[in-house]
Amino acid sequence: MQQRPTNEISNRRVWGATLAYVFRRPAKDGKVRFTAMYKAENGQYRSAGTYDDEDRAQQVADESERHAHLRLAETSPAEKATITVEEFVPKFPA
Repeated sequence: MQQRPTNEISNRRVWGATLAYVFRRPAKDGKVRFTAMYKAENGQYRSAGTYDDEDRAQQVADESERHAHLRLAETSPAEKATITVEEFVPKFPA
């Protein structure tokens, strides 16, 4: 079984299956909190929130990144329009 990294950043999927990660943050009261980070559609890393539980933080980071990846996979209406109006009109008889 693979060990988690001992440094402040952990990423359970070592082989590049995800870019989402979690890092530890000390709270003002001395407790440790975990911030979930994911790669957004624009390629920049964003926070998905800060949590008390590392497993929950990783889960939210993975879900956020999956959502961002699915948004990238969608095509805009402009990209779907592959034919011109002149080509489109003759397909429908009057």
